[in-house]
Amino acid sequence: MARNRTLWIYCVTFTLLTANLPAQTFHHLIGGPFDDRPSCISKTEDGGWIISGDESYQPFV
Repeated sequence: MARNRTLWIYCVTFTLLTANLPAQTFHHLIGGPFDDRPSCISKTEDGGWIISGDESYQPFV
């Protein structure tokens, strides 16, 4: 029973920590040497997504 509760707590914690991923990528949340990586993912009005912070990445839908 305690094992199920621990798993449930981990799942809830993970969900809460990753709930904002479309607005801010996971590597940005955890930090680290990711200066060349995009820092934000934005949703466009037409339903697509734009990764900002690195010109080598192209918008995707």
